[in-house]
Amino acid sequence: MEYSIFVNIIFLIGVFFLLHFLYVFILSKQTKEWLSVEGKIYKSRLEVINQDIDDNMGVSHKLHIEYQYIIEGNTYCSERIFIGDYIRRNFSRHVKSLANKYAKDKKVLVYYNPNNLKRSVLETGVHPVIYRELFIGILFVVISIVMKVEESFFISLIQ
Repeated sequence: MEYSIFVNIIFLIGVFFLLHFLYVFILSKQTKEWLSVEGKIYKSRLEVINQDIDDNMGVSHKLHIEYQYIIEGNTYCSERIFIGDYIRRNFSRHVKSLANKYAKDKKVLVYYNPNNLKRSVLETGVHPVIYRELFIGILFVVISIVMKVEESFFISLIQ
């Protein structure tokens, strides 16, 4: 692959992460304005994933929950704890505390979008885990800029 195409791909990956962060950040801020109603957790399962990366075992955690809430006689179901909760975490203590907080059969306060009653979260606002996307985006953009500025150095390394 040509060097400049490789650098451009790295840059575009960074831009993608930055745009995704911006989208999630704005949506997270909007949840502060959503309405609330009581709901109930009917499924709660903690998933632990072992990842073998170059003979180094890594572990990530994901909490899978499902809850129901009723608005104007209609029942809605959701799995979202907060905007960005699909991003896996390596901090088991935090995910385990969420698992305890959102255990099966627990009553919870559900925040829902008044313009789209199917969209809901259990926690509003911006959560720190989404900043990972910002960090990755900045890192990729910076790496691509350094690779472009120091092109002759990097080309000499790969030859």
